[in-house]
Amino acid sequence: TWRASEKLPAHGSRNLFTSVGSDVIEFMSTKSAVVDLVGSADLVNYIRGDTSKEGDGQAFRSRRVGVLNQLLGDFVDSPPVVVKGLVDLGYTAFDASYADYVAQKKARTDSGIVLGGNAGMVHVFRGNDGQEVFGYLPQEGLSKLSTIAAKDYGTTSNFHRFFVNGPMNETDVKIDDAWANLVLGAMGSGGKTFFALRFPTDFGATLDAADLGKDALLWEKSGKDDGDIGYMFADFAVGKIKGGGWKAFIGNGVYSDSGNSVLLVVDIATGSIDKITVDNSGNTGMMGVSLIKDMTTREVVGAYAGDLKGNVWRFDFEGGSSSEWKVGFSGEPLFVAVNVNGDRLPITVPNPA
Repeated sequence: TWRASEKLPAHGSRNLFTSVGSDVIEFMSTKSAVVDLVGSADLVNYIRGDTSKEGDGQAFRSRRVGVLNQLLGDFVDSPPVVVKGLVDLGYTAFDASYADYVAQKKARTDSGIVLGGNAGMVHVFRGNDGQEVFGYLPQEGLSKLSTIAAKDYGTTSNFHRFFVNGPMNETDVKIDDAWANLVLGAMGSGGKTFFALRFPTDFGATLDAADLGKDALLWEKSGKDDGDIGYMFADFAVGKIKGGGWKAFIGNGVYSDSGNSVLLVVDIATGSIDKITVDNSGNTGMMGVSLIKDMTTREVVGAYAGDLKGNVWRFDFEGGSSSEWKVGFSGEPLFVAVNVNGDRLPITVPNPA
């Protein structure tokens, strides 16, 4: 067994990244773009794990508990994902090369434990010994980091904050005609951001920082980019669309700026988003998505999703172009959930695939 807080690299050696605009850069106090978003170089170093400016007589809150420094923050709703050789999605039915790819993954002798935390970042811990080998801080959370460094953090005047507190899903896709192992995640209650991380198929006997650099972040999307993106809590669905490419199918979540109910169809390779809006009347949002796949080819031909107004929607994908996608049942919901008084009942959990 191991305890990740006891295996953390020295603050100057941690392999941490963030995004600034469309650029992925190291999360370091020497990067002016990072400092500008966070607020100060000292705060960047504090988040990295530098303890020299915390405690009595210093600027930041002490993270010492007993004889140990607890630098990782708390983990609440984001589930740990073990990236090793556990995922086999049955794609050999339409692509024989998938069998060799799955065999490569199963030959891994180490694993990556992916976990979202509330000190600002997604961590990847090495499965064999618990050492952190990678961290990614979504851009949306950078301006809020000062709250958790303040000495009154956790009081009624500066209550607990969530950062990366949403779903994490491992999946396999093809990018540039090669199989790729991804983890898709969201900030959940911590923010209106979702993202994709890429793992190497073969990371040798041990997973090291050299295996996960800036290229590990495929893309990041947020409510700043698109007003339909809200807080996301449901697992993401992924598949190859009929006659087209690999997509993530995501309900747009709750409390988006638009208040619409929208299915986001995200290109896995590029992060570009096509949208199907089913309700633009406001005060709603789409939640989890269940896919319908062809029994032979495993391609996605349809989907079901529910929203906050109790509607269950069906979507039909008749080809690879968005012009060939439509809302089923002539644009009307398949089902509307109401109670005995006729009040709408939000649908927040997808039907198991």
